[in-house]
Amino acid sequence: MVIRVIALLAAVTTSIAGCGAETPAAAPTTTTPTMTTDSAPQATVADFASVVAEHHADWDEAVADLESRCGDPTTIAACRVSYSIVGLKAQTIHLALTGRHKPSAPVYVGVPPAAIKSLLSQTESAADTVGTATDALRDAPGCLDPLATSCLTESFAADRAIDHLSGKLDAWSAY
Repeated sequence: MVIRVIALLAAVTTSIAGCGAETPAAAPTTTTPTMTTDSAPQATVADFASVVAEHHADWDEAVADLESRCGDPTTIAACRVSYSIVGLKAQTIHLALTGRHKPSAPVYVGVPPAAIKSLLSQTESAADTVGTATDALRDAPGCLDPLATSCLTESFAADRAIDHLSGKLDAWSAY
């Protein structure tokens, strides 16, 4: 019996030691090719104008909803939610546009044409500003009512940013 236990222990020890003897295969590495502006695909104006067109109506609807809810003192909670919705819509527009010219994004189409680079940059910046301004309004201490005197600075900043983005989106109608 003792010999069987010793033989069993020897077999188990040998098999455990053998498990560590194999060298694991190296994990495959992937590299992302680096593209320069010269070798990157060229996007079209329509590639970007279509993104704006896709989101413009939703944006206008969210802004109209915000204006109607924030004009009535009995709908304070709905007003707060509307600012958050507008902020999320702006962030969606920002991500949708930047994704079109960011090589690592799944919706990448290429380098924007020179004719729209300035408007594209201004639109992305305006959308980012709306997101930041609505977040600041939401996070401001004591701003349960966006129209309260203590929240006017944040509310005005958000409203200015919203108007600015609306103007940038309207400017795309030329395309």
